[in-house]
Amino acid sequence: MPERMSRLLALCVDIDRTAIQTYKRFASDESDERLRSCWERQAGEEEAHARHWSRLARTADEGLAPVLFDDPDLAIVELEELASEVSRVAAGARASADSLQRARLGLRLELHLLHPTFATLLNLLHAFEEEEAPEERRADHLDRFLLALGEYTRNDPDLELVAAAARQLWLRNRELLQTAQTDPLMGLYNHRGFWTAALPLASLAQRQKERVAVLTLDVDGLRAINDTRGHAAGDDVLRGVADALRDTLRDADVACRIGGDEFVALLVGVGDAGLRTVTKRLHDAIAALSVPGHQVTVSIGVAGGLLEGDVTQGIEHFLRESERNMYAAKRERRRESLAHASALAAL
Repeated sequence: MPERMSRLLALCVDIDRTAIQTYKRFASDESDERLRSCWERQAGEEEAHARHWSRLARTADEGLAPVLFDDPDLAIVELEELASEVSRVAAGARASADSLQRARLGLRLELHLLHPTFATLLNLLHAFEEEEAPEERRADHLDRFLLALGEYTRNDPDLELVAAAARQLWLRNRELLQTAQTDPLMGLYNHRGFWTAALPLASLAQRQKERVAVLTLDVDGLRAINDTRGHAAGDDVLRGVADALRDTLRDADVACRIGGDEFVALLVGVGDAGLRTVTKRLHDAIAALSVPGHQVTVSIGVAGGLLEGDVTQGIEHFLRESERNMYAAKRERRRESLAHASALAAL
């Protein structure tokens, strides 16, 4: 698997380097100062992207970059096809005769660079390069490019259509990626999104020898709430739990609804005292949820430590351990409830 990520990132480097060469040629051939500045800026931004990919490729060569694709072989084939398309644009750049033709080729190139695989790999940039919202910067990159080409596309209906399609394609790709990785009711990651976000963070923690912790949370008695108050009330409880997780955890932590009434979070760089604080805050916040006739409680289990060896297997181990601890906490809570009920009955 590590060699597949190395191949994917090497392809990203090659594609961006071809884009750099293409934009530099456009700049050297362009007589219009504003458009020449546009091509130079595009080349500079792609150089920054290529440096990011190169650093990540070295990380992958060391076996430290997680595999983010269900079918990495298919992703490799898609990027190899993309590399061929970008090379064809580069070949056209060598024969470009005027500003309009260069604008047309530049739009084609940017359309190719909107490949969904790049959007997935941006998660690695976010973790390993400590980038803030890299997908937003990619959108800004595209917006600046389309704005600069605006007056050259305005009198060409075909180019104008391609420019609009490029922007819509990027927005649609981002929306589809978010939908595929997000629980629609909670607004948290779903199971797939959890792994996509957690693996880069956990890999970075392993490199920096930081502790990671997995927290598993299960809502107690949700079925009783659904049966007596209706499923809408149960959904309100689940949303309240999701809000408590968002309010309690740090922005760098990863929280997801794993399914039903169970939630999971990955925390990096948190010790035992910090985990106790997080757990207490979650219990307190969720206990404050209001459902007539019901006291909302949750059972929480945690597990963690330093990651050794395969990152995915390490997280899976902590997940299993935290789930066992969560069920142990649930059994203890039931025993306490029964003991309390027995004490009341004896009065």
